[in-house]
Amino acid sequence: MSPRRLLLCTDLDRTLIPNGVQPEHPAARKLFREFCRLPEVTLIYVTGRHQLLVEQAIEEYGLPEPDYAITDVGTQIYRIEAAKWQEMSAYGPDFGGLAWA
Repeated sequence: MSPRRLLLCTDLDRTLIPNGVQPEHPAARKLFREFCRLPEVTLIYVTGRHQLLVEQAIEEYGLPEPDYAITDVGTQIYRIEAAKWQEMSAYGPDFGGLAWA
């Protein structure tokens, strides 16, 4: 039996980071970072932002580096390893070597 995996897909603006007047819970990002360190978690940011703005948000807000990013309103997909963004050519049933059933 393979170990259980958790796929976490999340937006950035007004979900993980503030954007507007809504206050942020003071422990939210710290708890999120701790959760994403769990080995069974695969993190994907899904955002309308383009790659550079995602990288800037990760740096500015101390967000965990995702395993993947779906950017530009779903038109670009990247696999991220050791801060290197590798563009993926297409969606498919075997997303980046991870078969999700």
